[in-house]
Amino acid sequence: MNTMKTGKSFLIVTGALAVFLSCRPFPSFAAAGQSETIAGIIREVTELGDILREKHAVFEPAAISTNITAAIVKAIDPHGEVLTKEQAERRAEELRGIFYGLGIKITLKEKRPVVMEIVRGGPAEAAGLKTGEIIEKIDGRETEGMSIEEATAKLRGAKGETVLLTIRAGEKKQETRECELKRSLIQMPVTGLAEEWPHQIGYLKVNGLYENSGLQIATQLVAWAETNRTGIILDLRDANGGDLQSAADVAGIFRPAGAAVMNTRDGAGAADASYQGQAAKTMIKTPLMVLINQNTCGAAEALAAALGTCQGSLIIGTPSRGDDRIREFIQLADGRTVHLATRRIEIKNSVSYYGTGISPHVPVLLTNEETPADGEAAGNGNHDPFVNLSEQEKINRALLRRTQNDAVLQKAADILLGLKALNIKGR
Repeated sequence: MNTMKTGKSFLIVTGALAVFLSCRPFPSFAAAGQSETIAGIIREVTELGDILREKHAVFEPAAISTNITAAIVKAIDPHGEVLTKEQAERRAEELRGIFYGLGIKITLKEKRPVVMEIVRGGPAEAAGLKTGEIIEKIDGRETEGMSIEEATAKLRGAKGETVLLTIRAGEKKQETRECELKRSLIQMPVTGLAEEWPHQIGYLKVNGLYENSGLQIATQLVAWAETNRTGIILDLRDANGGDLQSAADVAGIFRPAGAAVMNTRDGAGAADASYQGQAAKTMIKTPLMVLINQNTCGAAEALAAALGTCQGSLIIGTPSRGDDRIREFIQLADGRTVHLATRRIEIKNSVSYYGTGISPHVPVLLTNEETPADGEAAGNGNHDPFVNLSEQEKINRALLRRTQNDAVLQKAADILLGLKALNIKGR
């Protein structure tokens, strides 16, 4: 190994890091001592470089230049990343709800990815994939034990590339089939489902808070509130997005007019921006059930936190991602890009959810057990013992069928029915 070249390579890396650290507002989010911390990082990296040069240590220069920056970024921001130019472009598009993929959203079941939603007009719809089907393999690799993030990364990628999926229906005994799909440009719709359920319940599934999406979501919620609904279920499970103004626009209709919803602060604790919703004619007072899970992140997580402080809103499900950071794409001298937190979100009247996630008001323990729909095994036609049900009982059973096998939905519906029984219509 050429020690002169090795030492020079490390000095270039440490020099670049020194400039990078001294110029960027790193997110310790405590004004006092921040400069000392940055100076300490630079000093330790420089000292390590001196040791490697003086002792003629054995290492690969390429590995140092690749790994040391990534290690420092991860130590500062666990969700931070060092990306290539192409990876950074894809990540920025994903925050806007645009990506090259197969047109499916997934969740986990039996430790494997399951098709939860199919985007209309995408490759998955054209290939005949169905919701509820389990992805056994992606490009020949077993999916058991994969995280949502890992599986999603394998489904998305470059334009025109093909992905081979091994699929089976929900039952374990059923045979698998293989589908080869070509990635195409996908624009994730803001909302997945907008349904009017029995008992005057409105259900809205949100995919993400993208640019200008808040007004679209708020318009639907206001329309339901104006028709004397029993309640509204806002499903933010697996939702993401990066538009805080959209989050403020939705939360604003549940708060007094003109009230700030959230702020952002930089690493020194200085206020950076303030977000308040668009002025609404009247504040919505319809009971609101907000559903979250561990994949509720980004602007959707900020929205859930903001709604959790509103009277008459209940957060139901499992704790959210726990990431209140806003990240910036920062280009390095070697052409790579650092995606690093430079600001944090501060929700009015709420404690920080960083690291812990938003704690639901009503936690729901999830299981893999499925509950058959009421009357499913009872047959039909003249043999159906429920043929003489009253209209009210039919409505109850219709709601039960809509929420079956989803404990979080069932809990939200049960709470709204309880409020209705007590004649509680608002906050």
